[in-house]
Amino acid sequence: MRIALNANRIIRVFDSEDLIMVTVDVAKNNTCKVVIAGGREFSVHCSVSKLVERLEPQMGGRFFRITRDTCINIDYVHELSTDGELRLFDRSVNKLLPKLLILSRARILSLVDLLTKE
Repeated sequence: MRIALNANRIIRVFDSEDLIMVTVDVAKNNTCKVVIAGGREFSVHCSVSKLVERLEPQMGGRFFRITRDTCINIDYVHELSTDGELRLFDRSVNKLLPKLLILSRARILSLVDLLTKE
């Protein structure tokens, strides 16, 4: 499972075993577009920071803040280890960042449910 964040502020969650992908793309009008594998697509009208605030309690762990400062000139690669810890790796400085996120298939599905409810 891999989560990638780039300067365009796109969150991707991909589980190759179950072919589940969640993409959150921030549009110019402050709408977060959520797409999961199979073509299901949802729009959530909130900022990225609000989206993260809504997701954090559901994640079972801390989620790093998605801000302009953390996105620009930083290349994050996130690997889910066998023990279920999400390791954030900053390739620009070649070290692990001290933040963890617990993520499972059930949580991914619950996030989709959360995003589709107001």
